[in-house]
Amino acid sequence: MNREELLAKIADVSAEVRTIADEFLDSAKDKSDVETRLAAKKEELRKLKLELTNLDAPKPEKPEERSMMIDKETLLKFSKGEIRSIQIGTMGGTINQIKKIVEEIQNHDEILNKATVMYGSNASTIIPVLTPPADPDGYAEGATNVSVDTTAEIGYTEIQPKCYASVLPVTAEQLVMGFADLESILPDVFAKVFRRKMHKGMISGDGLSKNMKGLFVSATGGHVTTLAATNAALKISDIAELAVKLNGLDNEYEIVIAQSAYQDLISDSTTGEDVKIYKEGLIRDKMIENIPVRIDPYAPYTKTTGQVLAVGVPFERYAIGVAGEIYLNAIKKVGDTHTFIQAEYFFGGRQTRDTDLYAIVEA
Repeated sequence: MNREELLAKIADVSAEVRTIADEFLDSAKDKSDVETRLAAKKEELRKLKLELTNLDAPKPEKPEERSMMIDKETLLKFSKGEIRSIQIGTMGGTINQIKKIVEEIQNHDEILNKATVMYGSNASTIIPVLTPPADPDGYAEGATNVSVDTTAEIGYTEIQPKCYASVLPVTAEQLVMGFADLESILPDVFAKVFRRKMHKGMISGDGLSKNMKGLFVSATGGHVTTLAATNAALKISDIAELAVKLNGLDNEYEIVIAQSAYQDLISDSTTGEDVKIYKEGLIRDKMIENIPVRIDPYAPYTKTTGQVLAVGVPFERYAIGVAGEIYLNAIKKVGDTHTFIQAEYFFGGRQTRDTDLYAIVEA
């Protein structure tokens, strides 16, 4: 109801309250029935007055929302250097626009598409990610000795986004004459620029100085199987043994190996019908014991002591934290008609719980 309708309704209910109150003075009336009706009308009147108060109260200003669309005037000033930078996304602003970029990245990368993405309001935010609890223990009826397991508490894996920058040259014709719909172009542009870096970080990032921590680095904190021989190549039996361990776990596991590791597996000269069957399944279906085997170009394969050669991983338990800001800086160069747009994007990532990983490590 609008204000006029509320005032009219309040007047009507107030009149009904007075009428019922007069009935209360009539000794012939049932007092309990009158009291019930009077209380109900008074409550209705109270709610109407509260609604009127809320309607008249000043509305708080909404935070400024900034679209990824850049208008013609701003674009001209940007290309001429009158505006040195543009910020896309603000605190309380268009996180949905940032999500479009992440979705564009994920939709074109199978591994990133399986990761869990969390969003922070800005680049300085430490993004919390819920850490999965450990498996519960069983106890007898009436047990009083339930132990506290610190690994089972609901905690957070904190991700501090790091700035990743890339310089994108844009011609004068595109900026001054084209006036393209950047809202539709930017997600694809940023996706192509940052997709490879995010994928590489998820697989082999060192985790230092806010870098993404890759699965092959985190895997040493999980379930480790060490090869028997020093400087040995992966064999079919090694991957088959890992696949058997992954079967029946509560998550959908995959095995990640490097391209050179795959070559070693295919070249495995071990005889036996089982090796032949496993090898055929690996070549034909990229699977062993119903566990997918993923060949990744960024997976390391160094045959030195302590190096991880293969990882069994549930990808959905890898968390990527993305800040709700993107910065564009226009850089002009003397003698060049291009405007160099330096794009700055903030993200980080790590496994939420290293103990979910299974690794084969060089002896």
